Order: sequence, then structure tokens, then C-alpha cells
Amino acid sequence: MVWLVKTLAGKQQFKGADDGLKVPTRRLAKGQFRLQITNLDPADPPPPYQSGGVPRTAAFNRNVFRLVSDNNDQAVGAAMPKIPVVCTLEGIDPTVSPILWRLQTLQVLGRFRKIRKGAVGIPKNYRPQVVFLPDEWTGTSSSSTFELFASDPAVKIDNASDRVAGGHAILTVAVELPDNRGWLQDFVHMRIVGVDPAARHFFNEVTTLMSGRDGNLVHMLNAIFAWQASLNHFASGMQTHAVFKKLGTRFDYPDDPPGCPIASFDFGVGLSQFTHPDDLNATIAWDWRENLKEGANIFLQALRSTYRRNITWKDWALRAWSAYNGVVHLGDVTEYGKRLGRSPEGQKVSTGPTPANLNVAALTAALPPRTRPRPKPWPVK
Repeated sequence: MVWLVKTLAGKQQFKGADDGLKVPTRRLAKGQFRLQITNLDPADPPPPYQSGGVPRTAAFNRNVFRLVSDNNDQAVGAAMPKIPVVCTLEGIDPTVSPILWRLQTLQVLGRFRKIRKGAVGIPKNYRPQVVFLPDEWTGTSSSSTFELFASDPAVKIDNASDRVAGGHAILTVAVELPDNRGWLQDFVHMRIVGVDPAARHFFNEVTTLMSGRDGNLVHMLNAIFAWQASLNHFASGMQTHAVFKKLGTRFDYPDDPPGCPIASFDFGVGLSQFTHPDDLNATIAWDWRENLKEGANIFLQALRSTYRRNITWKDWALRAWSAYNGVVHLGDVTEYGKRLGRSPEGQKVSTGPTPANLNVAALTAALPPRTRPRPKPWPVK
């Protein structure tokens, strides 16, 4: 997390403005031994990218992959794309000396952090902030031809999970030479972008998350997500720098290409209204399921804080929606809350009273986050 160094009349710079993924060293051959990735585009991203920087333009090389959302019209939630890898390997048997692989991803976002005091030239209670969102997978392959994130028996993943991440990515492969004579190593740049699942998959996910709780909560949450981003998690156009335009400033960084998480000043990141940059990570930004869950937790907290005995479900929803959107007085109902109440999902919320013996703590309990296994340290210096 890095604060912007502001100059209202000019461009904005921040510490680490072009600090991206560190580019590995290529060591393709030594003696009779050779290793090289041959099926993927080896080109660097186009300018203004520089080695070790962060490419943020729509143009890239040919290694562009999309996250998976649907499979034969059946929801699979969200998944990393299948990445085929073909290596030229000479003098080394991968069944004896496995190929090590590492996939690194990184996205940089301009955000706003809520603070108690305003500053000169910035609206009260918000301050611009830069968030770096890295992620990493590591593993091995016992074959020179393999496919990542697929059912490939040759591939092992050290930190396997169903999380997803994207942005600029680097895929590195390495193999240790016999008798500890060093390593061969090759890499390619990639871009991984997002794709939204069908609306029914969002609604199914809410139903699953609220399993065992009153059905009114499903309609309350559906109304939020249908309104916030029209059930879209990823932006269709380039829009990163627009984050700070509303303050009369500019996030001095080239735009994200289409397919990156939706991000804006008055909205947050992704499908939900997740606006806490200190708690934002790659999973929350890129995985619509986890983003939905974080938004649901914010609403559940708002629901808990606005409960009153004998309140009707609909009145409770109106107050909780308003609190979710940042209202100060918990009994107030804002236009935001009224809009959700008029929405198709909002109209499904019961107008009847809540039960007298309602277990509010259990009904509004927070949803646990997904676990994030650690990758293995990369052994090549």
C-alpha cells in the first residue's frame, strides 16, 4: 500500500510507480544441456513497458488468457485458465530432474482510503492510495509438455487451491543440471484477464452462502449485487486512471486493459462495494466469489447494527442497505436504500415482522475467507 505524492496542477507519481514483476534471467543452454519454452510468445510487452516494470496497455504479446467461469453451461465458480506449456529439453530427463515452474501475477490499482480528516484539495474523509496485488503458484512437471491448471498427471502444484488472480503475469520454468552444475531457466510474459459468469451463477452463489439462514437475506444481497455493478465483476473497457479524475487529480499510470476488476472511487473494487484498500488482496479483487463474500460480510455487519425488536424484514432491509452504503445515522433510509427496495429483488423481501426469538448473531455471522496456501521459494538465484 503506497500513498500518492500529489501535485494538483500536474501528474501524480507514487513510490514504486513502475515496480512490477522482477524479470528472471534467461539461461537457455550450458554445454549439451538446453531448456526453452517454445509454444508461447517470448516477446516483451510493448512500450512504455521496461524490464521489471508493469505493462498496463491493451496491446501485449500473444500470451493472453482468460479466467474460466462457465463450463458447458454449468457453473464452476471461477478458475484459472488452462495454460499449455511446451519446452525444448535436451540432455535432461524430466522424470529424473523435474521441470520447476512458477506463475506470478501482479496488478496495481489506484484506490481511496477513508480517513478522519481531509487534506487540501481532496474531499474530506478520503485519501488516494495505491495497492499492489501480487499472487504466485509454484510446482513441478515430469514432462517437457504439460498443461497448468488442468488434469495433467505430469503436473504438481505446491500451493493448489481454487483461488484466481490476474493482471501482468510471468511464467518461469527451470531445471537443475546434473551434479549440481547450476540451473537452466526460461520465462515468458503473459496477461490474464477476467470474464464474468452468467447472472444465475451469482444468484446461486448467494443462495449457497446464505444456506441455513432466512431466505430474506438472499433477496437483500441479490438486490445489492444486481444494483452495484449489474452483476459484472470485470470492466469491459480501460478505466483505471478515471479513479482519481473525480478529485481533480490523475492516477498517472496507463490504463488497465478490458477484463480487469471494476474499480472506481465511489464504488469500490469488483462486484461488491469493497472499499477497504488495507484489506484488499488479489483474491478479493479477481475472484468474483470472494469479492461477493466480502461485500456480503459488509452488508451482514450493517444488518446486525440496524436490527431493532419487532422491525419488519423490509424496514430492516431498507436501513441495512442504507448503512451498507455509508449512512451515518443507522435509523436513516437513504435514496440508495429506497432504490434497492424498489428493485425486483428488493420487492421480494417480506413486509412481515421479524420473529421475536430471532438469533441475530447467527443470522448475520460473517462468512469465512478462502485459505491461501503458500508457494515454495524459487531456488534459482
